[in-house]
Amino acid sequence: MFERTVRHGRGHLGRRTSHGLQTISERDGSESTWHGPDQCLPERRLAAENRAPPLILTPLESRVNRFAFCSRLGKNRTTERRTRIFVKATIYHNPACGTSRKTLEILRESGADVWVREYLKQPPERGELERLYERAGITARGGLRAKEPLAAELGLNRDDVTNDMVLDAMLAHPILIERPLVETAKGVRLCRPQDKVREIL
Repeated sequence: MFERTVRHGRGHLGRRTSHGLQTISERDGSESTWHGPDQCLPERRLAAENRAPPLILTPLESRVNRFAFCSRLGKNRTTERRTRIFVKATIYHNPACGTSRKTLEILRESGADVWVREYLKQPPERGELERLYERAGITARGGLRAKEPLAAELGLNRDDVTNDMVLDAMLAHPILIERPLVETAKGVRLCRPQDKVREIL
C-alpha cells in the first residue's frame, strides 16, 4: 500500500493511499471518514466496469466511414430534390371551398410543383373536361356539383339527363364543376375527401 500526504482544504491534511483519501485535522489531529473507492456509488462503479472499450479506427478506416456517411447523406438529399422537382400537379381550385384549400395544402406539403388554376376565372374547355373525367374514371355526371342550387334549377339531377347535357351546363356555369380536380402524371382525382390526392402523388 502506498501513502502520500497532501493538503486538503483549510486546516486539513489528507493522506492519499491506495484505499482512497483520509482527511486529518491539523488543529486536533482528528481523522475524518475514509472516502475510498469501496464507498463510491455502486451504480457508478458498475457502469465503469461494464463500459465498452472505446472504438479506435485507423486513419484509413475513418476516411472510409466518413466517405460512406457523406455518400448516403448526399444520396438522400438528391432523391428528395428529384421528388420535389419531378412531381408536378395541376389543381382546379376554388379558394372559397374548404376541401379545395386543404387539398392544396397537402400538395404543397408534399413538395409538389403545383399549378393552381382557379377554374371559375379560367374555365376549362369541353375537351379538357372530357379528358380529365376520363383519366379520373368518372362521368360528367359524376363530376357534377349536384348540391349546387343551380343544378336543381336546371334539372340536372334528373335520371334522364345525359353527360352531354351536364357538360353543356358546366361550360355555361363553371360553378357546377365539382372541386377540386387534381391532375399529376399518375392520374386525375376528384379529391373529395382531400386525402384522395395522395393516391396520385
